[in-house]
Amino acid sequence: MLFAQDSEEKSRKEIRAGRKSEIKQKVKEVIASKDYTFYARQANPLGGSSINLTSEYTLQVKGDTIDAFLPFYGVAYKADLHGEGGIKFNTTAKNYKVKEKKGRYEISIRVNAPNDNYRLYLIVTASGYATLNVNCNNRQSISFNGIIKGVGL
Repeated sequence: MLFAQDSEEKSRKEIRAGRKSEIKQKVKEVIASKDYTFYARQANPLGGSSINLTSEYTLQVKGDTIDAFLPFYGVAYKADLHGEGGIKFNTTAKNYKVKEKKGRYEISIRVNAPNDNYRLYLIVTASGYATLNVNCNNRQSISFNGIIKGVGL
């Protein structure tokens, strides 16, 4: 005996599964294209509590060009006299590597910006959620939680 509710539940489950695999495929394509933007939603300074971000802060990858506009909370070991604060640069990546592990992408990027050298580690899940770890010479490490958006995502 088949009830109408059973067939509706199956179709909902099928729809959700279809959406999930569609998003997974789009994330894969966006990472492979090297044309995406990480939108930071939360900052996690070293030794501090999480900070919800209300402004738009991003890390944009377009080919070999990396454009960062991120806040910084924490200890700076060297002060930049004419700096604007935050993590801001637009430069070419020295080293860009992608590894796929257990349904997620681990991206490492090295950047030599005018004011510091940065090592960026971006972990992207199949659903498009991401964590960005930023390490540099002149400041404490900081991480960000957010999402990835790109062409068609």
